[in-house]
Amino acid sequence: AVAFRDAGTRGSPAEAADLAELSREVDGALKLVEAKLRDAELKLLEADAQARLRDEARAAARLSAAAASRRAALERLGGLAPAQAALVRTLALWREPDPGIRSWLQMQR
Repeated sequence: AVAFRDAGTRGSPAEAADLAELSREVDGALKLVEAKLRDAELKLLEADAQARLRDEARAAARLSAAAASRRAALERLGGLAPAQAALVRTLALWREPDPGIRSWLQMQR
């Protein structure tokens, strides 16, 4: 569920009501996306019983290993020219899916 903390403390009651409505809409959209994703996974399993799904421990391990590999590559940027390293860090900030790595990159600036 999406929660907007202190929605009523920073603005008018109308703004708080708007945020509450937005929160309900986002929650509904997230539920719909989860249901569609699960439907797609079920169709995939029907077509291929060996398919890899997002809930599997193997998928989580692959994602974790990929994040560790990307972080290690970013840590080795010291071997590049400063301008090149800065460009790669900026691009990584835009494209990196892992919030932990993005936070680490921001601290490197």
